[in-house]
Amino acid sequence: MAINSITFGEQSLTVTVNGIDKMWSFKSELVIPYDHVAGATLDKDVLADYKGIRWPGLSIPGKYAGTFILHGEKTFYNAEVGEDDVIVIQLHDEEYVRLVLSVDNGADVVNQINQRVM
Repeated sequence: MAINSITFGEQSLTVTVNGIDKMWSFKSELVIPYDHVAGATLDKDVLADYKGIRWPGLSIPGKYAGTFILHGEKTFYNAEVGEDDVIVIQLHDEEYVRLVLSVDNGADVVNQINQRVM
C-alpha cells in the first residue's frame, strides 16, 4: 500500500495519508476542490529541491512528511526518496500551494487529476 491514497469525488479529490505517516505529517486527510487544483505532474526529482522550514513535520534522510514553508508558501510533503511515483499537485486558493506525494500508479493519478481540472 502506498503511503498516500487519492480518491476522486464529483467535486473534489481526497488525499488520505496512510499508516504511521499520519503521525509524522500531522494530517490524515486533505480534501481539495477541483477548482482549486491547477494541475499535476510526475516528478521524483522534486525531493532533491530545498524545502524550506519544516513546521510541523518530519525530515529524515529519505523521508519528508508534513508542512514545509519556503518564501512564505506552504507545501505539504508526504513522500519518500527513491520512489518513482512522486507527484506534485499545484494548488491555488488553498492553505498549501502544492502537495508532494508518493502514490501508487503515479502516471495514472496525474492523468486523472489533469482530466478533471483541464
